[in-house]
Amino acid sequence: MPRSWRVEGFGSRIDQGGRIRHENGMVLSARLDTPAYGAISLDGTLRSGGASSVVTLWQRGLAFDGGWRANNALGMMNTPAINLARQQYRFFLPTFPVAGVQTEWLQGNNVQVQASLGEPGLYDGLRVAGFSRLGGVVATGGVQVALAPEWQAGVQFADARAVQTGLEANDAKTTGRSWYGAAAWRQANDGVAGTTSAGGWMARRAWAAIATTTASSASIATSRGALRPSTAIRRAATGA
Repeated sequence: MPRSWRVEGFGSRIDQGGRIRHENGMVLSARLDTPAYGAISLDGTLRSGGASSVVTLWQRGLAFDGGWRANNALGMMNTPAINLARQQYRFFLPTFPVAGVQTEWLQGNNVQVQASLGEPGLYDGLRVAGFSRLGGVVATGGVQVALAPEWQAGVQFADARAVQTGLEANDAKTTGRSWYGAAAWRQANDGVAGTTSAGGWMARRAWAAIATTTASSASIATSRGALRPSTAIRRAATGA
C-alpha cells in the first residue's frame, strides 16, 4: 500500500515592532492509501509553550455501492462548500475554520451532499500554525444535484449559535443563519449561472442582488468556456 510520512521541526524568534515572541514546534503529516477504506491522512502542528495545536484526520475516497464515495474529516478544518458555490464569486457563503467533524458524499457528478458541525475558531501563527477557539457552534449543510446533463442546482446553509466575535473575553457573541441557492446551465462552451442568498451572521435578513435591493432577486451572469460569470445581465430592476 502506498504510504508516506514527514516530520519537520521549527524554532523561530519573531520581532514585531520591538515585541519579541517565539514560535517553536513540529509539523507532522502521514498518508496511507488502503484498498477498502480510501486514502487516510493525518496532518498536525504541535506547538510548544502550551500554545494551541492543529490536528486533522482525513479520509478520502471511501467507496460504497451505487457509485457513492465519501470524504470525512475529524479535527480542525474549514467547513465544506458545494461546487456551485466555489465556481462563482458574486454571491457565496464563506467557509469557516472549526474544530469538529465533516462529511461529504458524492455520486459521480450527479449528487453532492455535505454536512459539518464544530466549534469555530481562528488560525494563527506564522511558522507553526495554531487554532484559537471562539466558543459556540457552527453547523453547515449543502446539497447539489444534476437535474439534467446541462443543468446543476444546489443549496447551502450555515447556522451559528453563541459565537464570540473576537478573542477577548468580553467580546460580544453572535447568533444567526444564512442560506445560498444556485443553478447553472452549461452546454459546450456556453454557460449561464444564477444565484440567490439570504440571511446574515447578526440574525439580520437581507436578500442579495447585483442590480436591485428588492425583497427577492437573483443575479444572472454569462461566461464563455466556464461557469465563472464575466458579463452581468442586469434585468432584475433596470432592464439594461
